[in-house]
Amino acid sequence: MATSLLININNSFSKAAIWNGNKLKPLGRIASSRIKRADFNYWITRAKAQQILISSVVPKVDSQIKVPARIPSHYLNYRSPWGIQIDFPHPSSIGADRLANAAAVHAFYSVPAVVIDYGTAVTFDIISPQGEYLGGVITPGIRVFQDYLAERTALLPRVKISRPDGVVGKSTRNAIRSGAYYGYRGLVKEILREIKAELHAKRLAIIATGGDSSLFEHEADLFDIHDPDLTFKGMSVVADHFLS
Repeated sequence: MATSLLININNSFSKAAIWNGNKLKPLGRIASSRIKRADFNYWITRAKAQQILISSVVPKVDSQIKVPARIPSHYLNYRSPWGIQIDFPHPSSIGADRLANAAAVHAFYSVPAVVIDYGTAVTFDIISPQGEYLGGVITPGIRVFQDYLAERTALLPRVKISRPDGVVGKSTRNAIRSGAYYGYRGLVKEILREIKAELHAKRLAIIATGGDSSLFEHEADLFDIHDPDLTFKGMSVVADHFLS
């Protein structure tokens, strides 16, 4: 069975997975600030793939990837065969990961939909009932909030964000956790409310992904589906097109 190596390079982490046409096999993840050519070489050697697809929003990391000439490779962009239309004035400015998320929702779930990607930025991407990528919303992510407080204040500590026991923190650390958790929960709810109002949508499928999405996966009224592999699934849509 033909296989593809999928490499997803984001601001926080670079991840790889093997796609064999019906199943994803994760290969691991490494902080993008620390990843080296040897790490990519290891993934390429281990995958033994017929092609390599790369989604990157960190150009300086791209130079670490050396694909053997015998293996076809594709850097994903708005021209890639995503299986969706793009209704956006400057499509070249859309990150490949965001288009992959939209393609995955269209192929594997239902539309109209909103994808919430909890990464370095929290992004919202909207897909119309006709399967068109319409645009989105970008806000700073939870890690940015966490780092900014620690770096720009003299007395506030760096805190690992987790779900708090209640909204009223009984320590500085718990107060920060509460601010991050309930603040971002409220932010997401309000942005979704405004999106629904602007689209006049009675029903939207809400799909969550990204490294920090698991923090909110028990919030039943926040999103319908939690899929940590959504970006890889969208990349697999393009992989299948090239191998078909």
